[in-house]
Amino acid sequence: MSALVTDYDRLAVMQICLEQQLTQPAVFELVVRELPPRRKFLVAAGLEQALQFLKSLSFSEAENAWLRHQGRFSAQLLDYAHGLRFDGDVDAMPEGTVFFAGEPIIRVTAPLPVAQLVESRLLNLVHFETAIASSAARIVLAARGRRLLDLGLRRAHGSEAALLAARAAYLAGFDGSATAEASRRFGIPALSPLFLRSDAIGVGTLSSLVEAPSTAPGRIVDTDDVLTHRAGLVDAATALRCKGIVLDGVQIDGPDPSARAWSLRARLDAAGLGDLAIRVSGDFDETHIGALAAEGAPIDEFGVCGWLPEDGDATRINASYEKRVTASDAAAGRGRALLQPCMRAGKRVGRTPTLLESRRYHAEQMAQLSETLREAVGESR
Repeated sequence: MSALVTDYDRLAVMQICLEQQLTQPAVFELVVRELPPRRKFLVAAGLEQALQFLKSLSFSEAENAWLRHQGRFSAQLLDYAHGLRFDGDVDAMPEGTVFFAGEPIIRVTAPLPVAQLVESRLLNLVHFETAIASSAARIVLAARGRRLLDLGLRRAHGSEAALLAARAAYLAGFDGSATAEASRRFGIPALSPLFLRSDAIGVGTLSSLVEAPSTAPGRIVDTDDVLTHRAGLVDAATALRCKGIVLDGVQIDGPDPSARAWSLRARLDAAGLGDLAIRVSGDFDETHIGALAAEGAPIDEFGVCGWLPEDGDATRINASYEKRVTASDAAAGRGRALLQPCMRAGKRVGRTPTLLESRRYHAEQMAQLSETLREAVGESR
């Protein structure tokens, strides 16, 4: 990863450090200063991406040329940048750890010019995945055992954000993602059979679906207007079943998912299709999902379409990268015992857990969560 994935002022600070011979090892910790409103815990995530960034940290020839052409940097900095690698130590919480304000997620010990250079990207990676995992963990609690699917690709701030959000959500207990690359790259279950949108559903379309051969293990027929098209959907589902094509269920988008789910459930049950699941999708957070689960709405699966911070705190946490006075100062204090060695002299140490293992570890952490910490989940605004 390019060392230029940083704030420009970090380069200026690196030059000052070199000019003043401030190259001694320094200790920085990434912490969350305070919990967001309605949050009683957070979930550590993004460590693997942070370690990959540090391991590959360097300036390419083209990037070194760009630094020279800036005309702002000394020959000393340019020489230092040419051979720059991360050769420091990293200690961190295991991914999936439940933590609280003031507890360090990651501790970096490295020469001061390098330790401060990596601040921006470490915050970028760890803040984002931790925020998503923390929100997803609350959604898992609110869903009360219902399946959860990440559908966030189309509304994400770029493909990297979509992939890392899918990873963080799966770590925190989501059942899968509709993003194919997330499945390939991270081994996340791909949960997105065939969908038909409501604006394409008509007699001809449904007839074509019934007549079309299929080797797919299941299909989900998707409709925004289930109250209008439910008869056609039920007829199509019945005809497909007669052909031996087993549907997974029906998806509902749009307003008032509870009323629509109850109406569709009654129709499906009356047609002998009681085994078909009902999925609803939308910009759900734990408040909406908790309310639907609490009322017993006949919803088997929620598709979460976006992870943007539109509700003011869902994906915002107050993280900072803080310098400690000494190594002993860093070793003391709240939460330090949770840190484990991850890198020594720039090399990975210990065994790296798989994402599935981190997911299981997180589930163990959540099982130990007290009712006091769970009680705000799903509450009304």
